[in-house]
Amino acid sequence: MRYKTFKDGAQIHTWFPKSVYVMKEFKSADTCADIITRLGDLDINLKREYFQVGTSHSVDILHTHNSFKGLFDDIMKHCKAYASTYGYDDKHLEQLEFGDTWFNISKPGDFLYKHVHPNSLLSGAFYVKTNKDDHITFYKEDDMSTPTTEDTELSIGNYSYPCETGELIIFKSNLNHSTNIQQGEEKIVISFNCYLKIQ
Repeated sequence: MRYKTFKDGAQIHTWFPKSVYVMKEFKSADTCADIITRLGDLDINLKREYFQVGTSHSVDILHTHNSFKGLFDDIMKHCKAYASTYGYDDKHLEQLEFGDTWFNISKPGDFLYKHVHPNSLLSGAFYVKTNKDDHITFYKEDDMSTPTTEDTELSIGNYSYPCETGELIIFKSNLNHSTNIQQGEEKIVISFNCYLKIQ
């Protein structure tokens, strides 16, 4: 892919890009409020995860609960749309399935360390309840280069997205990401991993 052509005809080509799929207003505020009620109706114990400082719930198969089937059907449509841009054909898209699906409930002071999601193709987050200072940060691979004086499309090392209620974010599972130390009140996020079930 051509990034830039100089006056003398020299070119810069870009390869191996990182990407993040963002669907703003994936669900309305009313739908998010209803989902919070449905999450509260689940009979589960909250637990901590090793990469998270805070409270997490790991149902692992949240997508199999009847009250969440419609939500995950909608999420899967976006996962397939994103996967198709990577060149996966219809046969592969039919084999795309949810693996782990869970939700996190975070409080002030909680955060996620930088991490990836192994053994899956796509991962994502649906923000059910957020605060104005919440954000998720994505990172390129660490390298040994001298830091630049200015970030450009070619040199930027990380990028942060604000977490907005009702928004859906999907990314390749091997893309490092973290969340900031939470300043506001309770944050609720439904997260998921997808993989290709090769038959």
